Amino acid sequence: MELSQELEATTKRLRSYLEGSPYWNNRLSPEHLHDAVFSYLRTGGKYLRPCLLLWCCRALGGEEEKALPAALAVEVFHTWTLVHDDIIDRDDVRRSCPTVHEEFRQRGEEELGLGEFAPHYGQSLAMLAGDLQHGWAVCLLAEAAGKSNRREDSSLALSLIRELEGDTLAALIEGEALDLVLSRRPLSEVSEEEILGMIAGKTAALFAFSARAGANLARGRYSPDDPQVKALGDFGHHAGMAFQLQDDILGITGTEAKLGKRVGADIREGKRTLPLLFSWHHAPPPLRQRLESIVGRAEASDGEIAEACHLLQSLGGVPQARQAAQRHLGEALKRLDAIPPGPDRKLLGDFVRFVIERGR
Repeated sequence: MELSQELEATTKRLRSYLEGSPYWNNRLSPEHLHDAVFSYLRTGGKYLRPCLLLWCCRALGGEEEKALPAALAVEVFHTWTLVHDDIIDRDDVRRSCPTVHEEFRQRGEEELGLGEFAPHYGQSLAMLAGDLQHGWAVCLLAEAAGKSNRREDSSLALSLIRELEGDTLAALIEGEALDLVLSRRPLSEVSEEEILGMIAGKTAALFAFSARAGANLARGRYSPDDPQVKALGDFGHHAGMAFQLQDDILGITGTEAKLGKRVGADIREGKRTLPLLFSWHHAPPPLRQRLESIVGRAEASDGEIAEACHLLQSLGGVPQARQAAQRHLGEALKRLDAIPPGPDRKLLGDFVRFVIERGR
């Protein structure tokens, strides 16, 4: 099948499994907490990370059916990071709907009459919802061994939980913290290496985990030193890097309909992205000053944001960032040389090409 058909079919299987799980039918109380936990899960995302896990499992001869709980664990884990990330970034729109903290700020005002307490209420509900999703993700990952009496399956599940909750979680949160730190630092003091390091933690770490987990599940044991497991983990890392670089580009060149959020949101938040850094270095002093007067200013007008987006394209930052994404595409494709040739290897190649071509 073509990639689009594979994505549709695999996503449908994942949704069906998710909606059949006991967690999906758990009527949490109070009602607002229940609605907050399921807000993003019901609207649905791209399911790229769980698809990557399943396809890496399949590429090494594993059974996708047995990997479904682990794949959904990755999606639910990703979801809680989005809920918390939206609080940190003070975003009010995701997937063309209010973010969790914004939805429950509004509902706190309208349904509970909370007045000035409503923003704190919305943030608190979102934090609690993310905490529950995080725990749910761990439970789903444990299910990878829950239906088996084999000691190897239990050992593998525990090892994957330890990796996700140890190295991967630490890398992700370090990347999030670095994102915050860099956004407050002058552009003259930010390096390309720091931005790439932030992306490696905040985004690529979970892609890499997804690919490694799928490969380990195919092996039926935790095999971090297996050459093909390592190759697929590296593939996932470079796919994640390319994904985030393209995401940063789309935040400048895309449309709200495609993004599901406001164009230029990263500019208002002052996020340090490669398109911004490259453009700043290319800009003459007057345009540097103009960029600095807009980037990171929450009250910037829509016209100023559009002006900044135009500058990031005309100064060459966007094309240069695309070149960086292409380099990661090349590195990802190299890692597939370690995988047996066939339709599954081709599918993974199509996957990483898709992540840097989407939105064009």
